[in-house]
Amino acid sequence: MSRFQREALAAARLIHPNIVQVFDSGLDERRDQHYIVMEFIDGQSCAEILRDRGWLTVDETLPIVLGACAGLDYAHRKGVVHRDVKPGNLLLGADRAVKLADFGIAKMLGVSPSTRIGTVKGTPGCMAPEQARGEAVDERADVYAASLLAWRLATGRGPFAKYQKDEFELLRAMRNPRITPLGVLRPDAPEPLLDAIARALEPEVVRRTITADALADAIGKLREGCKPKK
Repeated sequence: MSRFQREALAAARLIHPNIVQVFDSGLDERRDQHYIVMEFIDGQSCAEILRDRGWLTVDETLPIVLGACAGLDYAHRKGVVHRDVKPGNLLLGADRAVKLADFGIAKMLGVSPSTRIGTVKGTPGCMAPEQARGEAVDERADVYAASLLAWRLATGRGPFAKYQKDEFELLRAMRNPRITPLGVLRPDAPEPLLDAIARALEPEVVRRTITADALADAIGKLREGCKPKK
């Protein structure tokens, strides 16, 4: 089975309200091209929202990140790591539904022989440190990327924007991140949210113990006006 087929099958088995559904895949023999048929989302990506608006309020950011974390938690429980959580892959429908898209470089835990240690796969500026170093990744890389997305939505900034024109420096910055704490840029953000984001943006993977489910739980309780459990 080809890598394309493996990844298409991995995506197709993910059926969740916060994940773009894959319906079919195959090979167009006349054009010698692989194809994937997926759910159409009438709306915008977070990348387009940031382009048009610059940044979002905390109240607007919370449901988007909550939806992303809910989709990631489901995928992780199915043994799939997304590995490319970024503004362009998170869609907001006209009905305000949050959908995580493009599991194109997703890895099924333990069954991805085509991935080699030392190969960097992902989007520059949106990866966990261990992923930027080409190391093996697991669910914790997605949690880092989701929190990086929350940071970006709430600030309107790219955490590594000053390195965008220098690929070498960008990669080095991602491998050893020094990200300004969200509370410095958004002091209006609730303390429990700042704490959860800080835990998820822990550079050392062994110390990054918060899961997508726990991050979603913290955000969900904030939306309900409840104080998260410590």
